[in-house]
Amino acid sequence: MRNLRLPTPLWPIPLKVIFGEKLLITPPHFLGLLIVLRWQIIWQDSLLSITFDRTSPTTIVPHRQHVQAAGKSSYIDSMRRLCKIGLDIVQQRSISRPLHQQLSRIVDCRDQIQEDFEQMEDHLTDSTKCRTMREYLEFWNLSMHRSYILSELCRPTIRARSYRKEDKDLALSLRSLCVQSLTDTVTAFLGFQNISKFASQSWAAVHRSLSSALLLGILGESSRSEYVQGLIARFTAVMSDLISGVDPSELSEPLVRSVTALHKFTPSPSGNVDSSNSGTSGMSQLSSLSSSPRFVSTDSGPSPYDIVNSILWGSPDSISPS
Repeated sequence: MRNLRLPTPLWPIPLKVIFGEKLLITPPHFLGLLIVLRWQIIWQDSLLSITFDRTSPTTIVPHRQHVQAAGKSSYIDSMRRLCKIGLDIVQQRSISRPLHQQLSRIVDCRDQIQEDFEQMEDHLTDSTKCRTMREYLEFWNLSMHRSYILSELCRPTIRARSYRKEDKDLALSLRSLCVQSLTDTVTAFLGFQNISKFASQSWAAVHRSLSSALLLGILGESSRSEYVQGLIARFTAVMSDLISGVDPSELSEPLVRSVTALHKFTPSPSGNVDSSNSGTSGMSQLSSLSSSPRFVSTDSGPSPYDIVNSILWGSPDSISPS
């Protein structure tokens, strides 16, 4: 989503004007600016809501401003759809439901995301169809955010300790989708980074790829898959280079902690990875990062998301229920 530069006389604009019903009677020359500004706010809000797992005030907005475009959906239309889906995911988490009902909602939303994908412009779904630098940037950025949203959608399948017999096949299928989406998020970040420094300068891109890579390691995927192991190694190298030239006094503590953790999932000189073949052991390997018992995984212990949050934010008080 591009930054919008509005003429100074337009500021400040009350939020009740941007989100209110009176938007419908706004003069045409002003309406376009307000709609773009509205979506800028919703986009930032959706990023913050999922990052900190907090329901956003904009989830109460009915999002009537999104109308399915005739023909193929553009990059902007597709990103706006992801905004709404992201906000809806966080909102639904605040409602307690049994797992089988959560799985049903996940399937419905997954199918909607796939339907939206099939309606996108060709260059947004296939990198071989990209012809300009802008199209490549749109492809990788949209791919990264779409993959991350899919992983967040399937999050209950990672959190669940056990499944009902009748739910097991579906739950495991959606769990596989979650892991694949985490992998695709990191892959897209690296693709984005290869063609633009903006990827490593965007807090949203860094956070989403960083948390995805950490989850893959914590779940033990780096030991089960050579591709994931290599992917995490390449991503860790990029992150290490990012912080290597920064003055130690200006380093981001969450980034430093995360890179330290990621090194535990990359091959050692002997060719081995620190994490074992099981997700549980993969989580317990992080105990060396801190003496806190929150890193020790037990059946009643922290979820993988708790561990990622504790690495990123440090304080257990900042860990949100996952």
